[in-house]
Amino acid sequence: MKVSLFTAYGALNSPPIFDALAKGITESGDTVVYNDRDADVAVIWSILFAGRMEPNKDVYADFKARGKPVVVIEVGQLRRGITWRLGINAVNNSGTFPKPPHENTKRWDKFNIPLKPWRESGMFDYVVIATQRQDSMQWHGLPPTEKWVVQWIDAIKRYSNRPIVVRPHPRDYLTDLTYVSYKHPDTLISTPKSINDKDRMDFPSLLEKTHLVINWSSGPAVESIINGVPVLVSEDSFAHSVSTDSITQIDNPSKPDRKYWCEKMAYTEWYEEELAEGEPWRLLKEHL
Repeated sequence: MKVSLFTAYGALNSPPIFDALAKGITESGDTVVYNDRDADVAVIWSILFAGRMEPNKDVYADFKARGKPVVVIEVGQLRRGITWRLGINAVNNSGTFPKPPHENTKRWDKFNIPLKPWRESGMFDYVVIATQRQDSMQWHGLPPTEKWVVQWIDAIKRYSNRPIVVRPHPRDYLTDLTYVSYKHPDTLISTPKSINDKDRMDFPSLLEKTHLVINWSSGPAVESIINGVPVLVSEDSFAHSVSTDSITQIDNPSKPDRKYWCEKMAYTEWYEEELAEGEPWRLLKEHL
């Protein structure tokens, strides 16, 4: 199989990850080429088609139009800046990822992430609406974020008296938060703050006062589940299988067992050395 890595359109931190993946692909017996559309599979960096990555939009559309798969590399959610997501055609639950061979694979242990018990929230803890970037392909076909947020606030108020917080994406420069405040002036806005040089934000501190998080399909839902906070998400979210089913359950959200969910999440992200060894590619190749 001929695999084309589109390194020309990667993020600034992408070269060592592309190099590791190239080694793993070669170790698995496939051929690596670069920035070449005459290939069986494309590998691109992210589906945020903006800035340096904007040309990936055309690459993605071209390969998909010809019935060829696109493997997407994305910065990991579990160990941000240390692990890397690898999926076919998407970076959320709408994509294809390797599955654990059985329920007790123990791969989750490699991430050394404590799974906090489900929170017993108080009656005044927040319902948080965590937004994502509307210039990402994950948001394709959805309304402007501010209108989506207002629709959710309207729905929340029909079923709960809890205070509502809107948590914008840290790099969202498009959502009109003044529109949200105009429609619902009692809604709080939690501006993300960086807490270290690994692009980590202060979201966990907000989760300590949160009853439930509403999110479409991005990282905050995963982070919430790990921190023991229930979520309400779309089918595109990795957290969908452990999500609350309906807004009508907002005051009594689902708190299911998360053991197998953790193992499935562990097969969506890989350390750099694992990419180079080839196991992620061999597992993914079964679905190409």
